[in-house]
Amino acid sequence: MNNRTFNMRHFLLMLIALTIGMGSAWAQPSLFPYHDEMVPNYKKIEKYTTDPNNQYYYPKLKQRFLEGDTNLTFEECHYLYYGSIFAEGYFGYGDSDFIDSADYYGNLITDSMPEEQVIALHNKALDFAKKAIHDNPHRLKHYVYVLSILDILQRYDEMELYKEMLYCVLFPIYKSGDGSSPKKALHTVSISDEYEFLHIYDFNVIGQQLVFIKKKPYDLMEASRYDDDSVYDLYFYVSHIMSSFKL
Repeated sequence: MNNRTFNMRHFLLMLIALTIGMGSAWAQPSLFPYHDEMVPNYKKIEKYTTDPNNQYYYPKLKQRFLEGDTNLTFEECHYLYYGSIFAEGYFGYGDSDFIDSADYYGNLITDSMPEEQVIALHNKALDFAKKAIHDNPHRLKHYVYVLSILDILQRYDEMELYKEMLYCVLFPIYKSGDGSSPKKALHTVSISDEYEFLHIYDFNVIGQQLVFIKKKPYDLMEASRYDDDSVYDLYFYVSHIMSSFKL
């Protein structure tokens, strides 16, 4: 499935470009347009998403999202994504175990298999990838996985819902910063999302190092574009992710 997944990322890149005007953004000094008003205010996010009477109460937003509500506003997606940090059981490392099961069935597929058997294995992998989304709806990888399989199976109508869900996870990251400096760092809720975000936007991660600037932790990602030899340093803020790791 690797080739199809790679093609799917390029498809998503074009789709996202059309949706949010990425075409003009690549000509700018910043790779990701910076929107200061959407930098996560974690104190405010914690206050709003843990208050049952607030419109951004995390459990209600999560329920709407997983029920397939495509009418969530960008602000609601913002509070949903970053509000997961303050939800019970938050852990910023790894993906759902269901993805391992999806990989298991996907890796059983060979070129010599009858088509019916290939389709059956893809459907098995798809079932587990969908379970991964319900297990943890805040991982970009889970949506790329589901969309990749749906694309292979040519179930294009079903893809529309998962595109919308992907946007709701992706856009808060995209609008959180441009990654050019610690002050303008990108914000994710997991290490996995750092890598998947860059892959979706056609970057190849070359290296990563943890750096502390003014006592705040950042992942400094060294990445190149697939279509040129330029190398970029991109900062991701990782304080909440690191705090979730408890021995």
